[in-house]
Amino acid sequence: MNGSLNALKVAILFVSLSLVSRLATAAEELIDMDLVGDDPTFFQPFDHPPDPDRGTLMRFEGYVENRIVTETGFDLQFAWRLPENPVNFGKYESGIITLPAADPVNGPVQIPLFLEHELDFSPDQVYLGLEGHSCCDNLRVVGTFTHVQVPEPASLALAVVGMFCVIAWRVRRVRMASIY
Repeated sequence: MNGSLNALKVAILFVSLSLVSRLATAAEELIDMDLVGDDPTFFQPFDHPPDPDRGTLMRFEGYVENRIVTETGFDLQFAWRLPENPVNFGKYESGIITLPAADPVNGPVQIPLFLEHELDFSPDQVYLGLEGHSCCDNLRVVGTFTHVQVPEPASLALAVVGMFCVIAWRVRRVRMASIY
């Protein structure tokens, strides 16, 4: 009984360490960007832990404000290198968002932004693209760009804890059965 219990402990330790080694942390990039001029564009790469077996969740949450007194357009984009051909990119766009003109008295209006997209793999870099669609844009974009491997590390950690609880329950049950 003791030998099989020790073997079980070693197996649990091995599985736990292999799961913990695969955990990745969420990367949050704070964005506070002014886009000024004729069709201004911001396209920034962010390093990301590559893994062909784990997905990636990209999310932008924040707001955009138009600081000019005419209506304009804005586009939010996520991009990534394709695994089969790293020269080419995949892209996910919000589509053109119409921004109302700034009020001459009260100033710009904050328009909430939320865009989320999930990939079935983790590329080595993810990109955030912001683009104005006017000849004379004056936009401010504020928010958080998050990119994380899925399942999220907290989910894996919770699974490991659950596995330990089930094993402890089984061991206790076997011990109690041998007593009676």
